[in-house]
Amino acid sequence: MRGNLLHFVNSVGQRFLLEDQDFKSRVPDLAEALADAHQEWQAAQNYFENVSDPELVDHAIYLLEAAEKKYTYLLRQVRLTNGKNQGPSAGSTPT
Repeated sequence: MRGNLLHFVNSVGQRFLLEDQDFKSRVPDLAEALADAHQEWQAAQNYFENVSDPELVDHAIYLLEAAEKKYTYLLRQVRLTNGKNQGPSAGSTPT
């Protein structure tokens, strides 16, 4: 029985280590994607503010809305991923 318990504890510990490694490998990717999305959003805002051709206004609005949605999606993913890593006691309030 003791051998079964040790096997169980080891398998659970390895599972948590694998999940932690998965988290560590995803965080830089998410952080980089979030930074890129923020730059895209700023570029879309700049384009919208400076577009002078009336035929391009709809295009500028489309780009701005798409960039904003991409950024907010990635921000939500980063917050969810950080929440999983920190545990339930370190939860933050959504904004």
